[in-house]
Amino acid sequence: MAITEQSRKQLYQRLDEVLGDEHATTLMEHLPPRGWADVATKQDLAQLEERLTLRFDRELARVEYSLNERMSALERDLTARMDALERQMAELRMEFHHFREVTERRFDEMERRFEVRFEDMEQRFLTKTEFYRTITAQTLTLVLFMAALVTRMGG
Repeated sequence: MAITEQSRKQLYQRLDEVLGDEHATTLMEHLPPRGWADVATKQDLAQLEERLTLRFDRELARVEYSLNERMSALERDLTARMDALERQMAELRMEFHHFREVTERRFDEMERRFEVRFEDMEQRFLTKTEFYRTITAQTLTLVLFMAALVTRMGG
């Protein structure tokens, strides 16, 4: 027989008549609200604990698997990115080495050009200096010759 609210109320009224209000209330508070069929036993709780443990273990395994998959994907992605960075660094080193070689060749070529120009300028300077010395010597010879000539003619 199912316990209804009406039957609980009738039981309380009868207990109140027999035991009094305080004892009737105390006794009613010790009864389950819907009947004993709704009260969980220790066995019910143990079975519930077992089901919850299994469910929790399955969920934990699923989350752990999911995390492991995500970590593996992140590790693969990170490895791929690191490999790409290493390749780019190698390319940059090669480009830098090439740039350095080109720059060194350009500086070497400029140095050779300056050396040729300075040698040419030095040669010109020496040639001009030699020319001036020669002109000066010839001028001096001419002046002395003319002075000697003037002296012989005049005297």
